[in-house]
Amino acid sequence: MTTASLPAPVVRPNGKTWRGRKPVRVEEFTDPWDDTGFVVLGTHDVAHALALLGADRVFEYGLNVEQARTDWWRRVPWDPFGSYDSSYITDAERGTPCVVFAP
Repeated sequence: MTTASLPAPVVRPNGKTWRGRKPVRVEEFTDPWDDTGFVVLGTHDVAHALALLGADRVFEYGLNVEQARTDWWRRVPWDPFGSYDSSYITDAERGTPCVVFAP
């Protein structure tokens, strides 16, 4: 992997710069309320995230692209609700920039 394939740096809310070590990736998630959506990790660029997600997923899952939001998520190996193997939590200090698409 070259540095050209890594995501562009993003500035955190505290002013520090996040530099990715993995390529931008798309993951499916299910929250405790059984809503299923997709998160594009490694970017805050909504247009780029939508291109990676693809129109077929948007149509198949009924995702609302107008309500896509940027956030900082971090995966934790436990689920505080006790129903999943792992969860994402919002963490602006140690999380990864992401764009969240939900129905």
